[in-house]
Amino acid sequence: MKLYGTLLACAAALAVAAASAAPCAARDIDVRVSTLGVFESKYEGCEARIVTPVVTGLAMDSVEKEINAQLAEKALEMQERYSLEVLELMHDPFAKGAHIGWMMDYKVIDGDERFFTLDVVEMNMVGSSSTKRTIMNFDKETGMPVTLAYFFNDKANYVKVVSDAVRGEMRRANKKQKGSYWVEPKDDGGFSSIKADQNFYMNKEGNIVVCFDKYEVAPGSSGCPEIELDMKELAPWLKLEELKK
Repeated sequence: MKLYGTLLACAAALAVAAASAAPCAARDIDVRVSTLGVFESKYEGCEARIVTPVVTGLAMDSVEKEINAQLAEKALEMQERYSLEVLELMHDPFAKGAHIGWMMDYKVIDGDERFFTLDVVEMNMVGSSSTKRTIMNFDKETGMPVTLAYFFNDKANYVKVVSDAVRGEMRRANKKQKGSYWVEPKDDGGFSSIKADQNFYMNKEGNIVVCFDKYEVAPGSSGCPEIELDMKELAPWLKLEELKK
């Protein structure tokens, strides 16, 4: 995911800048999100509402510009795909009465007060609906992007640690209600590991919540599943400062 690569690069750049002895101009940190623009359309059963968010108050202007450019690109791409679908339906004699819907919007997740968490949601409704989320976390004090690696010590293979913890929670849920989650090796194509750009946020209790898209690890009736991890189980791999929270 482009945004994830940007966040990693930003975090590295900010770390280098913080360690540098060279003086630099101060920049106020006040992470916020607002609406840059809204695209709306309705035409004979076709409907779209695409909201473009814009993030401000980050530590580096270049980081802010890159993230906002990619958010704008995401919204523009959705507008173009919707418009193409409408044109195709207009010229398809068998498509009369068809319904399509495209939606993109955002919200701020009310979680751990240390972080500003933006949740961008994309929905495509053609027959059944698909939902995709892009969750971005920022440290409110430093204006730095925060990835899962942020919480783990240097000795930890955090991808494996988090994957094992998620798998354990899924299997416990499946014992209570069969088929709650698709998990390998029992379920072909089911969950095996988190992604490098895995969506997550920190909740008010200070726990990591791993988030999945609709149909990614569970039936569509589950919506977009969220799995809260027990930080006590993760303790051996967490940074010392996280253990003190």
